Amino acid sequence: VPLLQRWKLWTFGSGYRSARPQLAARMLRERPDLIDGHPELAGAAGDVASLRKAMARDAHWARTRSSAEAMSPLMCACLSGLIGLPDFAQGIRDCVALLLAAGADANDSTIDPTFHDPLSALYGAAGRNHDAQLTRMLLEAGVADVDSGQRVPLRCCANCRGHGQRRRMMRMTATWFMPDRLPGRCWRVCGALTTAHS
Repeated sequence: VPLLQRWKLWTFGSGYRSARPQLAARMLRERPDLIDGHPELAGAAGDVASLRKAMARDAHWARTRSSAEAMSPLMCACLSGLIGLPDFAQGIRDCVALLLAAGADANDSTIDPTFHDPLSALYGAAGRNHDAQLTRMLLEAGVADVDSGQRVPLRCCANCRGHGQRRRMMRMTATWFMPDRLPGRCWRVCGALTTAHS
């Protein structure tokens, strides 16, 4: 498997295979030039400088939407498992903020190559990476509807099922169960989502 393809697999995961951010981070440390020439991947690594350069070269580049063959810069950032590592988290959030400010579509989505299911930017932020700040940024940027069939799971822990507001949100939007996550992290994400519907 080419190194870049392996890095993408470890960064984004695929199908039943979860992201392996520690391995992706180690590969970047060993090969810092690995994603050079692939500016859409800069956001996935939290590389704000490379993202700014790409946006300076093409004012419309940030608005690129995902296609059947490739993810947009925004989708790469929102689906990146590297956000779970402290060394990358803030950089990735800064990249998403830059892209949204430049006109990236908060409702963008891509297709899972294994199951051929649509995966939205909001799913990446809330459902996969459980990052409250990313979730809030996308909602504030105008995500049309968290109940749009884009797999935004809120049934993330027992805490969510025990409280009225979150229970109502769970019925509205839960399609998948989010396993193996800390309850506190789930609370923050569910809080961002419930605020959007309050």
